[in-house]
Amino acid sequence: MPPRPKSDIARRTLSSLRACSPNDKGLLVGDVNSFDVSIGPASIARVVALIDKLAELLATGATPPAFESGGRRMTIVKVDGEGIQLRIVEEVDRTKHNPTPEERGRLKERFVYPRVPDWDYSPAGRLRLEVAQTLYGGKEAWSDRPDQPLEVVLPLIVRAIRETAARQRASRAKIDEQARLSAARERERWDAEERKRKQDERHRALVAEAKRWEDAALLREYAGELQRAAAMSSLAGDHDGLGALIEELHDASDHMDPIPDRLSSLLGSAVRAEKGNDGDGLGDEEALDNSEVTAPGEDAGEDEPA
Repeated sequence: MPPRPKSDIARRTLSSLRACSPNDKGLLVGDVNSFDVSIGPASIARVVALIDKLAELLATGATPPAFESGGRRMTIVKVDGEGIQLRIVEEVDRTKHNPTPEERGRLKERFVYPRVPDWDYSPAGRLRLEVAQTLYGGKEAWSDRPDQPLEVVLPLIVRAIRETAARQRASRAKIDEQARLSAARERERWDAEERKRKQDERHRALVAEAKRWEDAALLREYAGELQRAAAMSSLAGDHDGLGALIEELHDASDHMDPIPDRLSSLLGSAVRAEKGNDGDGLGDEEALDNSEVTAPGEDAGEDEPA
């Protein structure tokens, strides 16, 4: 009786293989809890020992490997933080199928069900261990040779697994760096587009402001021309109607003229900047609220006359 496996993955593989039946090629296929294997019943003990030794070598001088299934029938071993896919398969021999009497009878019929196979398959006893990079491609495989079974090259396989993990880690770092640079370029592009959009909005607002000023100037010019024309016509004596119209034109031009609001805004910005540089610890709004406004002609520094 073979010794009890030491590693959890080898024990789970043994339990899985003992519970399943051979498929149409005579192979036992492990479930999601076992190592990813496809082997003949006669190879169970050897494969379990091989998995046990592989887990032992991977754990030497490093963090113990973690064998995962990824939620389906595959084995991913975590080596130095990288997931590497592993698989053990047994090659099969095939021979021409010799139909049974019952199958020969069915072959004479027009429709044959179940189908009569063309070949017979049987496990050959030759194992192959495959190492694949899970994320970034690449694959290596080692097979039994008459003078060199897999057990002999296990240290070489473990070294290859570690090298594969290192390549994968380097590839991951390169991809991450490329993604970081791409994201930075995308942010720069977006920021440039946002600056351009805001600049265009400001320019459109300035054009609209200039058109308002142009319209206000046009109304004032029209009021002046109207006054001059009225002075030379029979409307010169109709002061009430003319005056109302002139006043309405001036009110409209004052309402449309953006210059007073623009100057007030610029003055307010200058005052806030000056207050912010005083160093008195007051915010812009608080400083403006606490400031005293002296009426024209008054001197805040003198007492009232007795």
